[in-house]
Amino acid sequence: MPASSKESIDKTARFITSKFLRLHHYYHANLSIHTSYATRLVADLYLGIPDKPEYNYFTESVEELLSKYNSNPAANFEDLVINIHPNHRTMQMLAQDVSRVYFGGKAKLIIGGQVKLHPPNCHDENSIQWHYDGDPLYQKIIIFLQSGEEGHFYYIPPANAFSQLLYSPLTCITKDELLELGLLRSQSITPLADIYSLQSSSNDKVKVPIVRGQSVLFHGSSILHKGGNNKHSLRPVFQGLVSIT
Repeated sequence: MPASSKESIDKTARFITSKFLRLHHYYHANLSIHTSYATRLVADLYLGIPDKPEYNYFTESVEELLSKYNSNPAANFEDLVINIHPNHRTMQMLAQDVSRVYFGGKAKLIIGGQVKLHPPNCHDENSIQWHYDGDPLYQKIIIFLQSGEEGHFYYIPPANAFSQLLYSPLTCITKDELLELGLLRSQSITPLADIYSLQSSSNDKVKVPIVRGQSVLFHGSSILHKGGNNKHSLRPVFQGLVSIT
């Protein structure tokens, strides 16, 4: 076997092993709280936090992004983002509220993320297509900061949650990662395209309504999902990564 081929195989093996180790950490962190959380891959609940005075930072962030957009309507969606560190007081309060609502107050969480303002017809193309997220260690939370009629979040609940979780380190491998590993020659081709197409035609997909304060917590590496694609109105959201300590 050529040295380059062996090196590629070794690199791929280390990469996949790393993803399974991160999944193992995720699974046992949830299992330590309650067995039901280990395979609860998605839940959408009303948090209502944008209307609480202690969460004024969200309101101020949206206002700042709106001002930035109004001064430059041609701004790219990547410019209309405010990063919030897990040590920020708002994130620490959010971690407590998410633990209370989604874990009965039993989980100690770390949350960091971004307030985003999605302009009409200006999107991350990957986000509006059916996809999995790339890191099995984290859950993702999305909170709508304004009610709206378009740009809904959709997900497809798995037929077998444990099986879906078990294979997530493989299904969540992104095109960029495949290119980096040398297993894909072009961004326009992905071995998972047929899987995405097949699953996204399912009649079981769930639409989460865009209601101010509505949230969805999900394991993005296991749950096929998409969101955005608002064509006529602005769409402010908070998107964060959630880990259990």
